[in-house]
Amino acid sequence: MEERVYQMYEEEMEGILPCSREEIAGLLVRLKKGEEDARTRLIEGHLGQVADWAQEYGDKGVDLSDLVQEGNMALMMAVQAYEKVAAAVQGEEVYVDAFLSVVESQVREAMKRVVEEQEESDQVGETLAAKINVMNEVTRRLAEEYGREATAKEVAEKMQLDVDEVKELMKIALNAVNSSMR
Repeated sequence: MEERVYQMYEEEMEGILPCSREEIAGLLVRLKKGEEDARTRLIEGHLGQVADWAQEYGDKGVDLSDLVQEGNMALMMAVQAYEKVAAAVQGEEVYVDAFLSVVESQVREAMKRVVEEQEESDQVGETLAAKINVMNEVTRRLAEEYGREATAKEVAEKMQLDVDEVKELMKIALNAVNSSMR
């Protein structure tokens, strides 16, 4: 499904031509004057580049469509940020290289953040799963030892955790079991 969404996006991008350096220079002059259609064209003309950059991060555990979405948001914010800075500068001068640098750095930074957030989320999930596995093993052993189900307090003492943390782990484990049965 994810791949199909990205393919549809790429097909839509085929109809949008990228901006040439000359076009960017002209659009930046118009952007500085506050012309809305210049901002729109600058964004549209870079959507394909955002998709290309997303491909570079595509093997890092984040869906391409999520990377493109984050990249497109960063692209819009970069164009708006450049517009504000350009409006404050006197004269007609435009800085194509500076604009391209701002766009690329902000888009890539947004994609890196998404990848880092995903990695952190994966690590939290793995840590949580490991704790639940230990809790299940401790619970099983205590049940064998006591000849009854262990209390949350007994499991907490054995695991050297707070009782509330053990109760939360039990809830998470129960929710996971219930979800898998649906």
